[in-house]
Amino acid sequence: MKKSVFLTSAALLALVSCSEDEIKQVNRGHAIDFRAVTASRAIETTMTNLKSFYVTAFDGANIYDGIQDAAFANTGGYFLSETLHYWPEDENKVLSFAAYSPAMTDKGGFLNGNLSLTGSGLTLSGFAPRYDLSKQIDFIHAFGTGSKKHDEKTGVALNFSHALSQIEVKAMNGGTNQFTIAGVKIVGAMNAGDYDNAYGWNTAGKTKGSYKVLLDNPIVLKKQPQAQSLMAESGTAMLIPQRLTAWKTDDENNTAGGAYIAVKVNIKDNDGKLLFPRDNDENAYGWVAVPISTHWEAGKKYVYTLDFATGAGVVAPPTGGENQFDPGLPGDKNDKDHPKNDNDDSNDNGDDDEKKPGGSGQGEDPENDPEVPKPGDTILDTPIMFKVTVTEWTEIAENPSTIL
Repeated sequence: MKKSVFLTSAALLALVSCSEDEIKQVNRGHAIDFRAVTASRAIETTMTNLKSFYVTAFDGANIYDGIQDAAFANTGGYFLSETLHYWPEDENKVLSFAAYSPAMTDKGGFLNGNLSLTGSGLTLSGFAPRYDLSKQIDFIHAFGTGSKKHDEKTGVALNFSHALSQIEVKAMNGGTNQFTIAGVKIVGAMNAGDYDNAYGWNTAGKTKGSYKVLLDNPIVLKKQPQAQSLMAESGTAMLIPQRLTAWKTDDENNTAGGAYIAVKVNIKDNDGKLLFPRDNDENAYGWVAVPISTHWEAGKKYVYTLDFATGAGVVAPPTGGENQFDPGLPGDKNDKDHPKNDNDDSNDNGDDDEKKPGGSGQGEDPENDPEVPKPGDTILDTPIMFKVTVTEWTEIAENPSTIL
């Protein structure tokens, strides 16, 4: 999806000019600035919540007037740079503009990557979304051309495009059991890649990992048809577009690194009897999973709505411990939010619930309890029902249509 801003005049500058030097600058024409022309209620980067973006201007292959990664900040609807820049005196001279947001690492906001710009091209190598969803960003970029003769007053349109996919997980309960949810994670997604605006994302040679949200205040789902978000204040995940390969449930340890959504849940019946996980503690949690094979595309939002009406999915693969492949961890170890392991000789970063997603067992010998469900086992007899809603990042509807 694309957003539009315009290169236009800064007429108010003439009102505050008083010195001879300032008057000479104003006489050169209107300074280059940007003005937002769209509005949106969506939660991603929009023209209403965009505080700044960064512009590089080109005269052919050369940088024009020192406008390189120049910050343009929102000042009451107009985006102005701290140092004013003007159109060339030749009113027919065509300039090219490349813009992006947010800033690179050294300016704050962006996690990592090496950005390269031309008048019509952008590459970003070595990018990885932050492990902490609340710190992930919506990377947008735009290109445009213009001249003083044709565009000084009317503006040069910059059509911003989203480079990432937006993911949200919700849950509802159309049945009679009670589900208390304490966390959710998206597992088995490629979590690093190189981007080219002309060709999209390339994740060859990168690693898979997961993105997890643990809830300080677990969500209790009794019988209610309304879906609730499971992603707390994080809102949504901003991840690399890709085609996911679903986890095959007969691969108990997920050695192939298949993709799934997992929910940390406590399930009880109407009488308060613990149904899952298998544990002596009635308030224990286990992890249940739904394999996914969605093709995530840039600029689209995917809402996975899990319905616990008749089932609760299957027991998730264990993560942490001695697993040779552990998609419970993020692949970008340069991320400062990457869980650090104090024991250098192991890969033990998962909590007990993730190591034993079906429960710790009951009775005198819980470690050998044969009734503990294994990874891939169906819970409550039937698989969980789920639907995927796909929308463009436009004005996000409050009740988007559902695609089965």
